[in-house]
Amino acid sequence: TSDLLPNWLDPELNNFRQNVMGELARDVVPDLTSRGGGWSCSVDGGTMTLELWLCNRGTAAVGSGIEVAVYDGEPEAGGAEICRAETDHILDVGDCVLLSCEWIDPPTEGTRDLFLRADDAGERGECLEGNNGAVMRDVGACGAPG
Repeated sequence: TSDLLPNWLDPELNNFRQNVMGELARDVVPDLTSRGGGWSCSVDGGTMTLELWLCNRGTAAVGSGIEVAVYDGEPEAGGAEICRAETDHILDVGDCVLLSCEWIDPPTEGTRDLFLRADDAGERGECLEGNNGAVMRDVGACGAPG
């Protein structure tokens, strides 16, 4: 073995620790995820702006018009829909976009856990449907003006 050059010193080889990712599967699809951003109240407390992140973690771009719905309580348990935000451009692989929607007449006391759902209607084929939701914990109330 002393007659052989190490792989990284041989100009014909020189592929030491080379990683080859291989080919992607033919059925590449998007994978939408959501998470909360922030929130702010209007001066008069009559509306709350909710910021929502929508990301594409899949292996294919997804067209515009993807919605993120926000609920006051778990939607599966009858939580009321607050608002929706929608993308206006293509979301490439690995991209995230910050969206916002308005909660009209938000609570004036306490905090809430808000539930987010990307592609709530399930209109887009994805590799994982179960990771579309997120929870914005302890969203504060907009105090009554005074």
